[in-house]
Amino acid sequence: MKHTACILVPVVFLFTLLACPCQGQATQPEKVLDERVERMLGKMSLAEKLSLLGGHDMETSAAPSVGLRALRMSDGPMGIKGKEPANAMPGGVCLASTWNPGLAHAMGTVLGEDARARGVDILLGPGVNLLRFPVGGRNFEYFSEDPKLTAAMAVPYIQGVQEQGVVATVKHFAANNSEFDRHGTNALVDERALRELYLPAFEAAVRQGHVGAVMTSYNLIGGEHASQNRTLVHDVLESEWKFDGVVMSDWGSTYDGVAAARAGLGIEMPWGKHMNAATLEPALHDGRLSETEIDDKVRRILRMAIRFGLADRPALRLDIPRFRPEALDVARRIAEEGIVLLKNDRSVLPFGDDVKSVAVLGPNAFPLVASGGGSSHVGGWSDVSVVEALGGHVKVFYDRGISAPEEIFAKTEFRGGLKREVFANGSFTGVAQVSRVNRLEYATGQRASSETGAQRSVRWSGDYVASHASEYLAVLGTDAHDRCELFVNGQRVLEALAHEIVSPPTWGRVYLPQGASSVKLECATKLLAPEAGLGLIAVDEAVHPEGLALAAKADAVVLAVGFDNATEFEGMDRTFALPVGQDELIHAVAAVNKRTVVALTGGGNVAMSGWIDRTPGLLQVWYPGEQGGFALSEVLLGKVNPSGKLPVSFEKELTDNPAAANYYPKPGSPDVRYAESVFMGYRYYTSRRVEPRFPFGFGLSYTQFGLSDLKLDRTTTDGTQTIGVSVTVKNEGKRRGAEVLQVYVGCPSTQVERPLKELRAFQKVDLGAGESSTVHLALTERDFAYYGVSQHRWVTEDGLCRVMVGNSSTNTPLDASFAIHHEK
Repeated sequence: MKHTACILVPVVFLFTLLACPCQGQATQPEKVLDERVERMLGKMSLAEKLSLLGGHDMETSAAPSVGLRALRMSDGPMGIKGKEPANAMPGGVCLASTWNPGLAHAMGTVLGEDARARGVDILLGPGVNLLRFPVGGRNFEYFSEDPKLTAAMAVPYIQGVQEQGVVATVKHFAANNSEFDRHGTNALVDERALRELYLPAFEAAVRQGHVGAVMTSYNLIGGEHASQNRTLVHDVLESEWKFDGVVMSDWGSTYDGVAAARAGLGIEMPWGKHMNAATLEPALHDGRLSETEIDDKVRRILRMAIRFGLADRPALRLDIPRFRPEALDVARRIAEEGIVLLKNDRSVLPFGDDVKSVAVLGPNAFPLVASGGGSSHVGGWSDVSVVEALGGHVKVFYDRGISAPEEIFAKTEFRGGLKREVFANGSFTGVAQVSRVNRLEYATGQRASSETGAQRSVRWSGDYVASHASEYLAVLGTDAHDRCELFVNGQRVLEALAHEIVSPPTWGRVYLPQGASSVKLECATKLLAPEAGLGLIAVDEAVHPEGLALAAKADAVVLAVGFDNATEFEGMDRTFALPVGQDELIHAVAAVNKRTVVALTGGGNVAMSGWIDRTPGLLQVWYPGEQGGFALSEVLLGKVNPSGKLPVSFEKELTDNPAAANYYPKPGSPDVRYAESVFMGYRYYTSRRVEPRFPFGFGLSYTQFGLSDLKLDRTTTDGTQTIGVSVTVKNEGKRRGAEVLQVYVGCPSTQVERPLKELRAFQKVDLGAGESSTVHLALTERDFAYYGVSQHRWVTEDGLCRVMVGNSSTNTPLDASFAIHHEK
């Protein structure tokens, strides 16, 4: 369906953003607030001002002269982190999969209430970095590959938190799209891509969400660390966007105190290692810094404390229970709406009355995998797995299906043990300390405490006797410090890189003939007592036979596979391939039960080519929070109709991703070139006609929907024009369900190359069987613009634009065109 209309757009665009006081925040008039800040500032000595610029572990420093207590911070974006349980919410990408901003607000409200119940003043969330590449180690914390969807979820989340009198912190500013060498990589992003993709969610957090704090990232941007990048912090964030809150560093991400202070950084966390009196006072004396710059930082801290009431009350509220059933209800609703049904051949789902028994297999079947790892990981009150939840409705048979890496290590024996040689250098030369070990069983992957600081090397060598000729899975467990290489019969088969925090098991395939094969493991280390784990298991023995027997006799199978908080973790990127043995498990189970459904846990796409055509059902579960088992059970049984939509494109192969050739820096260089520019994610796939496996915005339902009657109209209010979009949505099936109406815009340009489609509006619509509804959405003038680098502003050009409406980036059956013409 196509329509044509003519829209007159004025040359100058005006955007009016109205601030409104939020419940829980101070509502003092700006003049009164500013006067109070100035009175407090006037009472403070220079020494006290400088002390405020460095944190104190998980708190700000106090200012006793003005009665300002230390303000307590807490991770993170999915729950209040601490020693006791908390309400463990789904990951950000799961929340974004709901395409429901109301749930984002509800989640923010829960987190704000939890913070008050635990005496927390500042929540370190949300994270709004884009999902540029599927292996990013913190993708699960973030929302989407698209800035519009990210902003639409982040703003109500922030409002929900801050309405409780808690400061939200949007992070990580900016272009922090990888965990690989996050302290050292240098993001080279052209200004147009930065403005159109990587900054808008931060801008929305500031201008619409009125966020109280911004956290800078670890990486460099254009050759300057984010914490000392004056262009981004001072020029864009503080001057252009008029951000009047506090800019803090990520933990340990300040590298030059004077440069950071000049750039606009307000608080160095977790300590004032660089931004302290010893560093800053000399800069004040020699003119590199002014006291005016110091005062600006202190004003921001005082203003934040007054605005949120933190200067006038304790953080702790004893009237809010820490355990609240209604908070778990929110977690469950997000998990239910966030699960995405990606494949449902032969209507394998939902399980009907004919399914009396289900085999639930896989490493993520039990216990529940609620979240990924790192600072965002929170222990919940009542983690319930799908085994337990589903078991309340049908007969459930459970088996892990495959051995865990530590089990493989424990079962692997070497003929006569292994020779262990430790060298006092990194080159495996000189006299070694020699000993023997029976097997290698180290599997924690955590950084050990016995680091020496001196480079050492260790070699284990011996023979492994294969019972039969076959492909084997080789599994390697190493300390996070160590870089290791495994050689089998003289050929290098595995390499494990050093990581910042943890090192998950590394694995690969190797063919072994029957009989003895030489094995050599070499590691570069700084540990006094280096350790490793090493295991070998034949591929045809990797799957538990008892698990296969259960799968064969059950009416249906749920395979709970994917990543967890040890294999997808802050400070490292994960693999695109599933963890060791999981591909083999899917192959084997799908061969014995044709009603097999894969339930995939993780922060994004994985390698599926080897098994996707063999399994009729596929659910993307993400990290669903502590209620994830219940949510998955309800979807499997049809008690909840899945309505989640992908907030990120799923490529067929990793090399299909437009960032694949440039995601990692080249050897010897820290530079990460965003060579794809604005053609990231679905903008690339739709513009370059590359077919993804599952497109952005895609998700199946147990019912069917139809879209019709696309209409456009123009309105002008106070000199600002909007384009009204109306569409009728009808539930044409027999079940109640929800559809996400997605509006994409495409405007050709004679000056720059623009994507064919860009998401500009959406709305989730819940309809009963046979019901229909007309949805009204509005597009602003900026929705048709690109960022003009030479003009330093948003630009529209005369010409024909298209509005395309559908339910995914590749399915937009409704299409209307209109002309843009500037009045002279």
